[in-house]
Amino acid sequence: MKDEKALLEDLMGGIRLRGQKELRRRLEKIHQDVRLQERGSLPRIRRVRTWLGVAATLLLLVAALFWWRSAAVPNEEALFSQYFQPYEWPVINRGLPAEVYDAASELYFSGRYQAFLDLAQERLALDDQAAKDQLAIGNAFLATRQYEEARQRFQLVAQNPLYKDEASWFLALTELRAGNLAEARRLLTDIAKQPDRFYAGRAAQLLQELN
Repeated sequence: MKDEKALLEDLMGGIRLRGQKELRRRLEKIHQDVRLQERGSLPRIRRVRTWLGVAATLLLLVAALFWWRSAAVPNEEALFSQYFQPYEWPVINRGLPAEVYDAASELYFSGRYQAFLDLAQERLALDDQAAKDQLAIGNAFLATRQYEEARQRFQLVAQNPLYKDEASWFLALTELRAGNLAEARRLLTDIAKQPDRFYAGRAAQLLQELN
């Protein structure tokens, strides 16, 4: 990501330099034509071309500014894809047939999260107070962009000191993917400033990407 940023900066530097030269040339030409027009010595066809040149130059500047601002803004989805790794859910059989849990495990670990959620709701006896189950459910909601449901699960699990690290990390990723960058930065800062936490290193890296 850093290499891509450096490449982008070099590219934009070259574009800006060439753009400045081209813009200066165009503006000088437009200035000359405007002066001739004021004197009444500029043919009508060149007057039309002059204003077309003004319009084209302005459009070029607006397009370049829009592209630059879009490129400079962090791509939340790309960063999410880079840092998101599903929680390693330890499937615990709570008395249902083994094939039900085998199916749930297959759906979850193959990334078919909506099907996993449907099966979990219909057949699995998942414990609302079991942190591991709720982390898996939260991951599935996050992967399917159901942010409020994911947020509720991770906030609940974060109250358990044993699973606070995992819950806080996935909550930060939820806010990142949902576009709530200020809240994502706050959560990541809290994780990163405690180096003994498991996700501290990854949180610091992601925070640097966002800043």
